[in-house]
Amino acid sequence: MNYRHHFHAGNFADVMKHVLLLQILTRLNQKDKPYRYIDTHGGAGKYDLSTSEAQKSGEFLNGIHRLVKLDDSIKRNAPEGVQQYLKIVEKMREGSGKGAYPGSPWFALEGMREIDKATIFEMQRDVFQQLYYNVRDKRAGLHERDAYEGLFGVIPPKEKRGLVMIDPPYEVERKDFPQLVDLIATAYKKWPTGVFAIWYPIKDRAMIDRFE
Repeated sequence: MNYRHHFHAGNFADVMKHVLLLQILTRLNQKDKPYRYIDTHGGAGKYDLSTSEAQKSGEFLNGIHRLVKLDDSIKRNAPEGVQQYLKIVEKMREGSGKGAYPGSPWFALEGMREIDKATIFEMQRDVFQQLYYNVRDKRAGLHERDAYEGLFGVIPPKEKRGLVMIDPPYEVERKDFPQLVDLIATAYKKWPTGVFAIWYPIKDRAMIDRFE
């Protein structure tokens, strides 16, 4: 696998995905009972936007960089989900530097409660090692495994409710989309009360129409 999220961390798509993630968790938090968060492609958990990879792509400049540069008056009037998102980024940067940016597992653990649990998959060895180093939380179980195989072993969770965040690399879209359809169909049959959030690129409109 050649995909490396370090090149894309903090871009406009990441911003939208992470705001949506926090909004879903906020809704799940409205009920007293605990839930399970499952991340099929957890990544490194934390990124440094000052690295050569991030600087080379510059994608974060039209994402998180634009938001943090806004006047405080604009931030205060932003939607609640955006404010929550920015607070989490700012909190990380207070301890890790101005170039730090959270990955989905980090945002999720910040948005969850103490009674909730997380299961996070990452199959790339070097990326998993970064995830293991960056995410130290007793609520989170980290698995160095292909989520397309491992997911079915953890659903339905004992909590009965929760969220599965699915954001694969889509390196070979003609293969990835059919595989994703099979994954979702099987997973939904096993866990019909679960929430499934699927992130995918819109490049080939005809392929997207078939997928949807």
